[in-house]
Amino acid sequence: MQPDSPLERIRKARCQISEECGHDPKRLVEYYMTLQEQYHDRLVRSTDSPPTPTPRTVSEPETPTIPDTR
Repeated sequence: MQPDSPLERIRKARCQISEECGHDPKRLVEYYMTLQEQYHDRLVRSTDSPPTPTPRTVSEPETPTIPDTR
């Protein structure tokens, strides 16, 4: 990887943000949620509808048959 690649700059920025939040996950989520609210008009929404979950059916387990050895 290049010394100053875009990926490396992103990692450094994320590390800095985490440090500013005291590496506290709750504060970090609050920070990102605040940014999301602040820049809601810049977010790209998916035009696809969410996938519809398919119902799962649970079948009764088969009872093993014991062979007749008489």
